[in-house]
Amino acid sequence: MALGVRHTYPHGTATGDGGDEMIICHCNVVSDRDIQAAVDHGASTPDDVTRICRAGGDCGGCRESIQDLLEARATPISLARAS
Repeated sequence: MALGVRHTYPHGTATGDGGDEMIICHCNVVSDRDIQAAVDHGASTPDDVTRICRAGGDCGGCRESIQDLLEARATPISLARAS
């Protein structure tokens, strides 16, 4: 199940929340918030993120950024499991 993709607008997002978001995957127009939502839905690897929201599934140029976002969200327990 793919999550909805929000597009960036000058004054926040299409959802009107007024927050800034950054497009991480330009091929599929997937933002950092969409990737965060994928993590909230259980994604723990770049491949999981691709399955959930399509980020990183085309050219792959954003996969390092996806990994960085995943690592920033990782807890010590999830890091231990990845080792």
